[in-house]
Amino acid sequence: GLTDTALREVATVAAARERIRELIDAGADAVKLFASSPAAGRLEPDVMRAAVDAAHAAGKLVFAHPNDAADVLAALDAGVDVIAHTTPRSGAWDDGLLAQMESQAVALIPTLMVWNSLLRHDRLSVREHLVATAVEQLAAWFARGGCVLFGTDLGAVEYDAGDEYELMAAAGATFPAILASLTTAPSQRIDGNARRGEVRVGNSADLTVLASDPAVNVRALAAVRYTIRAGEIVYAEPTGRTPNLRA
Repeated sequence: GLTDTALREVATVAAARERIRELIDAGADAVKLFASSPAAGRLEPDVMRAAVDAAHAAGKLVFAHPNDAADVLAALDAGVDVIAHTTPRSGAWDDGLLAQMESQAVALIPTLMVWNSLLRHDRLSVREHLVATAVEQLAAWFARGGCVLFGTDLGAVEYDAGDEYELMAAAGATFPAILASLTTAPSQRIDGNARRGEVRVGNSADLTVLASDPAVNVRALAAVRYTIRAGEIVYAEPTGRTPNLRA
């Protein structure tokens, strides 16, 4: 898991630029910065800005992992593109923070279910409070029409994403909004490919076939029967049935 992986730390502008070059040379499609760490403190503003500028100069998106609202503000000031996680330990996000997120047109990956997973051995009341606050933060972002990219922090949580869909709905996300967070929003935000994210003639044949209708129950989005990429089945639910792709 991530906790067993050595992550490079940078403390200077020069080191940040060098590390970004290394990541890009290794084929990275995007860069994620940890705005802070309980063990190592916060990333200095000039160091974070240098990393962001270097990634942007190479045409790469920058994601930020915040631990609190101050981290979100620092990431925004550095010019990041995506805020990866809500920060319920900080309480409700204030209007100033939300306004800056909106003005900079960042995207948010809410990862609402991660708190129940990471803190599964803590008191239920603690988990419930953090999840409710995270849902409140996402609701405030939805109210401003903010861009949302789906994510659960896989690796830290279980594979079944059903709870995430339900929590997004609790934050006011409609089925079309949840679907967009899985399809058109990441397609437009991450690679800008107009031929992905929508089912239409001429687009890439990247499809997910579900067992039931998610417009009726959003948890159905987690019940995948087939995954098709470029017209080829790359995953099939172990039922013994094979779809007719020409039907």
